Amino acid sequence: MLSMNGGWASHSQNLQEKTQCYQQMKVGHLIPKTFKRRLNSINEIESWVSYTQSLEERINTINEDEGLASCIPNLQGRAQLVEKMKVGDRVPNTPRNDSAS
Repeated sequence: MLSMNGGWASHSQNLQEKTQCYQQMKVGHLIPKTFKRRLNSINEIESWVSYTQSLEERINTINEDEGLASCIPNLQGRAQLVEKMKVGDRVPNTPRNDSAS
């Protein structure tokens, strides 16, 4: 029984010494920073993943739009058509004469 109590006492003393050593080294303040860094990196990864998924969704939407509107020119062609319509309504289609100024 004494050896068992002595073993526990030795183990307890060893734990106390290690605890004091860690406290003296002031390692405790590093744990929250490490955890915070890990949490930040997880958040960065999650935001990148959601950004990537958002891009994929946009690309899929464009592809679906292209597939559904096969009788209409592609998106770039439609955008150019809209621009031409905006400009065409305001400015006559005549060549510019820069030397007349």
